[in-house]
Amino acid sequence: MPGDRWLSAADEHAGLFALVGAGLLSIDVLLPVPSSIVGTMLGARLGLWPGFAATFAGLMTGQVGAYAASRW
Repeated sequence: MPGDRWLSAADEHAGLFALVGAGLLSIDVLLPVPSSIVGTMLGARLGLWPGFAATFAGLMTGQVGAYAASRW
């Protein structure tokens, strides 16, 4: 089924999916990226805790970048 393949957290593209999702969330400071949709997709694809970790990493990277830019 197509849904089973899309939701496979153990295939070879899961790491790349997490990296791209975290990258999208980190540039949310500059571009209007719908972070709730991206975070939900990461959780659906990777599972609860890996999706949470990728979402958290992306949002915190963006937050630290915005803070550093505002301090500078």
